[in-house]
Amino acid sequence: MKLKTDFVTNSSSSSFVVLWPKKIEKIEDVSRFIWKSSHAEIIYLDAIKQNIKKVTKRNKTLLNKIVKELKLGYFEDSDVDYFEKFSEREGITRSEMYANRLWYHLYYDECEILRSEEARKMAETFLIGRENYYVYFFTYGDEDGGIYAELEHQNNWGNQPCLRISHH
Repeated sequence: MKLKTDFVTNSSSSSFVVLWPKKIEKIEDVSRFIWKSSHAEIIYLDAIKQNIKKVTKRNKTLLNKIVKELKLGYFEDSDVDYFEKFSEREGITRSEMYANRLWYHLYYDECEILRSEEARKMAETFLIGRENYYVYFFTYGDEDGGIYAELEHQNNWGNQPCLRISHH
């Protein structure tokens, strides 16, 4: 038998979709907006590795990429209670839903549709009026150490438009 003798963690990570006013090419492009130099350096190094896209009105591929990223986690500012809507319509409790295979599958299928619709609306709203910005994707988690925990949990983006997606 093996025993775990050190700490067991409940690590987390968050993804960020961040709009930048110009393409990041040097550290100064980041440090203008990120006040902590250690954070700016990490963000810069992560940014220059990316194949970035410019926001345009017709870029459906970029929109779909943001929607996909949103659907991978919990989006902030989401207040939709899918079960409340489902239970009111079907007249069932959560226990009844879990006990009935048909309701259970119907509920989760509907959740997927509703989450997709919500993610698309959120992504579209995020991009409105932000043509010519550049889109960067970052993921940071507390399992990588203190500085990465700060990047995950603090508001590091200055005034840059940002979507935070939690993967807790």
